[in-house]
Amino acid sequence: MLYRLITITYHRLFRRIPSERSATVLPVLIPLLLLTMIGTVTYVVLEGWHPLDALYATIITITTVGYGDLTPITPAGRIFSIFFTLSAIGLASYAISSLAASVIDKQAQKSKQRIRRRRMQQISDLKGHIIICGATVVGHRVGLELMRRGRQFVLIESDEVQLREALYWMNPEYIARLRRQYARMEMADFEDMDNRPIADLANEMGVLFLLGDPTDENILLQAGIGRARGLMPTMDDDRDNIAIILSARDMMGKLDNNRLRIVSRVSDQDNIRRTYLAGADKITAPNMVGGLQLVDHMLSPTVGALWDQMLYNSENTMRFTEWRLDHHPQWIGRTVRELRQGKQLLTLAIHRGGEYIYTPSGDVGLESADVLITMQATN
Repeated sequence: MLYRLITITYHRLFRRIPSERSATVLPVLIPLLLLTMIGTVTYVVLEGWHPLDALYATIITITTVGYGDLTPITPAGRIFSIFFTLSAIGLASYAISSLAASVIDKQAQKSKQRIRRRRMQQISDLKGHIIICGATVVGHRVGLELMRRGRQFVLIESDEVQLREALYWMNPEYIARLRRQYARMEMADFEDMDNRPIADLANEMGVLFLLGDPTDENILLQAGIGRARGLMPTMDDDRDNIAIILSARDMMGKLDNNRLRIVSRVSDQDNIRRTYLAGADKITAPNMVGGLQLVDHMLSPTVGALWDQMLYNSENTMRFTEWRLDHHPQWIGRTVRELRQGKQLLTLAIHRGGEYIYTPSGDVGLESADVLITMQATN
């Protein structure tokens, strides 16, 4: 009867344990049940107790309650109780801690899934956003710039370590700590950030990300390529960028998103033509741009310092911007001087008829097809 009771309890209990938790729970509960069976049977044999009394005594011993209403009388029973109690206390403590850890882990997994579902819902609600493929140095600089300009984006990266590092470099608090470290020559403590889950870091910063391969079309679909305004492949390997562009161009027609603009990074200048052939609207080679900045710092230090101020200063950031006059009809027919006085915009050039008019005078009139290149504070 006792064996049947334990068997029924065992089957009913473990039917409710999910298969993914059984590997953790079973090694704990099975020895506990066996210990209960051993204690019950031994007390029945040595003390001659009724099976129910023996089970009762076993349970209160394992749980360390010990009401004292049932006490072994025989020497063998008492000796058994000594070793049984020591074994039961250790096993029970281990079982409770293991089950508690399992419950906590389960709750953590639920919380993680809930956060991921919320993030995926936020991504699915995006329209007119930009997709960054690759949390490289260029990728996280692109993300940081889009954050400063208040533009929505999704960052895709397959390497969790690289994704975390990119989030660090996009985090103002991390940058502030680094600056203090450089200024004071002291070691900065980043342990609190290192111990935080990536999802928490990204959520705090308002960064939407996908942990996956950017060359995978399914990942691009999850990122909302059918609703996106732009795609920016920023992988270190040009072959990956070309693969992303080819997939994107094929998907654009199927998803009816012909407005998608693709601006790609190119590491090797020999791949510039191939990247254009793959379907990029525009490419940029960071190494070439970096060379221009190096020359500015060498020959025109003040100009170089201005570039640094524009790129790295997080406050009162100045940026080149463009104004399409067909989107601002109220300024058509007015002059560059009036625009500067009214909008505090410094017009550096006007794109008109396929050519650029550099440093236009204040008397130049504005036409409907003009695109103005201006200098403007973004904050």
